[in-house]
Amino acid sequence: RGQITVVVGIAVCCCTGCPCGFCFPLDSKRRQVWVVDAHTTGHGPAAQQIGTPAGGTLPPPQMGMPSGDVVAAVPASVAQVLNVRCGGTCGQVLQVQVPALGLVEFDCPICQTKNQISCRVPPGVARPPVETPPWWKVQPTMGEYKLASVSNEQMALVQKMLGDTWKSIVTRDRAKCSIAGTGGAPVSKRLQVLHVQHNCNPKLWSNYHYARSDIAAKMNNSPTYTFATSKVIQDLENSSALGPLDASVNECFLFHGTNPSACESICKSDFMVNLAGSHAGSLYGQGIYFGENSSKSDEYASDDSSGIYSGLYAMLLCRVTCGRILYTDDVHPNVDELMHRCTKTMEYDSVLGDREKARGTYREFIVYQNDQAYPEYVVIYRREY
Repeated sequence: RGQITVVVGIAVCCCTGCPCGFCFPLDSKRRQVWVVDAHTTGHGPAAQQIGTPAGGTLPPPQMGMPSGDVVAAVPASVAQVLNVRCGGTCGQVLQVQVPALGLVEFDCPICQTKNQISCRVPPGVARPPVETPPWWKVQPTMGEYKLASVSNEQMALVQKMLGDTWKSIVTRDRAKCSIAGTGGAPVSKRLQVLHVQHNCNPKLWSNYHYARSDIAAKMNNSPTYTFATSKVIQDLENSSALGPLDASVNECFLFHGTNPSACESICKSDFMVNLAGSHAGSLYGQGIYFGENSSKSDEYASDDSSGIYSGLYAMLLCRVTCGRILYTDDVHPNVDELMHRCTKTMEYDSVLGDREKARGTYREFIVYQNDQAYPEYVVIYRREY
């Protein structure tokens, strides 16, 4: 882990093309984050964990102050280790050592993206296991996950949700698209669902379950809201085909745009991540952004340039507990105030940014605690023009 290791690593990697990571600088920050699921291309050797020789085992994580001194160090014996997908360009699944309760900020050792996760349970505190929901077709063991194909009824419902929530409104977030006839690339008129998979991840579900329970205890007489996706479901005979929702905590299904190759790594993580200091989602602060309209989340979706999903797009249909919602229709919202009331004083659990009222576009929903969202369904689709 010193300079000798780095020099030897450089020599080995240059000669063999080995992506084991020995030549990465192993400073105090990187001792808390290491790669467990690196994506590789071509026919070279499989990527190893950073700091781990081929065929070796991962050394015990060592403590040090995290990036930005966000949390204080505690003995490694009580630190949690979580699987988290980097929200940056690399999309790697990382293991992150979480030494304390609250906000943990870390830099990805691959793409240097600054990520954030929120730890709701103090390290060393074990909660009873949570039973998997009865609507799950498969029952993986804790620490594993499976993507299961859905029924024809469920797939038809997802298609209806995408269709009924679509609006022919374009915002500046759709980088290279505009209304047909005004210049730029054409905007799709319809999203054709090709494949839907149900994410069954007991660890991720357990985190979500306890977050929802914690929020339920704080709701008191907080107002409940109606969501565009919930309106679609309520009109159906089998309104619980995708699993029941708890309206008393403002639980709903919301869309989150991504790309097909990223879906698996998101689903196998223990949490969804915030991007700290990113241009994405900066209007309402550093959180996880969701849309109730498929056309809004499609603005953030991208296709794979190669492989079996080339030319196809992806969304995650997430189960989100919005809890106590901080509503704002300000054209220029006070980000510091929103973040303070949701992450410091904890008066609210989420923000509803009503751009539909402010700008005639869409409502956006933002959560700042990672465990308030469960990426339940992976939706692969094609844009039709």
